[in-house]
This record gives sequence, C-alpha cells and structure tokens, in this order.
Amino acid sequence: MPEFERVAFSTPINEIAFCTTQFGHHLIKVLDVKESGATVPQMQSIRVDEVKQYVDAASKDVNLIDCREENEFAIAKVDGFLLYPLSQAEKWQMTIEMDVDPEKKTIVMCKAGIRSAKVCQMLLSLGFEDVHNVVGGIDAYSSIDKSVPRY
Repeated sequence: MPEFERVAFSTPINEIAFCTTQFGHHLIKVLDVKESGATVPQMQSIRVDEVKQYVDAASKDVNLIDCREENEFAIAKVDGFLLYPLSQAEKWQMTIEMDVDPEKKTIVMCKAGIRSAKVCQMLLSLGFEDVHNVVGGIDAYSSIDKSVPRY
C-alpha cells in the first residue's frame, strides 16, 4: 500500500508513526534495516523439557509469555510466565517492549502451540529476534510437570 510505504520511508528507525488507509487507522513501527545478506529472524521451536529447565532455574535471561485467555491461565499456569492473551494483542502489542526485553530469548506458550505460533510471528514483526514456540503448549508441559493440571 502506498500509504504504508510513504510513512515507513519517512519515519526514523525505531520510531512509531500513524498512518490512515482505506482500511482504517494504523500505528507503524519502523524496525532497523537488515544488512544485505543478513537472515531474517524466524520462529524457533522449543521442547517442554527445555522450557522446564528455564522455569526450574527461575532464569531472568528469558522472557516467558503465556498467550492463553485469563480463564485458562486461572486453571493452569507455569511459574514465571506472564499473561499476554492473543485475543488482547491489539491492546498490548505496541507496549510489550516496555514490559518485556526484546533483546532476550522469548518463549511463548499457549494450550497446544497454535496461538503461541501466531504470537511468535507477531513478536518477530515487532523486532524480537530470538523467539521460541513451545511445542505442544501447556498441554505437553503438564505431562512433565504434574503440578500443572490438564484441562
């Protein structure tokens, strides 16, 4: 869309700009330009046993994000995971960098791995680079940590 291009090319890197198109009003964050030949960050998968190691260590070196709904989080949760429901992404996507360090490894979990894959892609588009989707989600995690109920 020409409106996006005009705004994107006239906005400084790492700044947020406002754009209006035929589809509505949009906030655009211009990310750093990749050098020629540089690879674009991709979502990676992480096994639940690897996630449990971070949880058990109470590691501050990673961001732990749960993208399920509040009612699901109330039923079963894993210590250290912060709740950012996918259904509320438009509320938190422009401010998540204030709460979560985009420079750190980020692990995202939902119930089975579908919603978290969507959030991983969203985080990558926001400039996060080391983003991991929990294979099997909290459902798989509950199989190795019996303190987390299945639902």
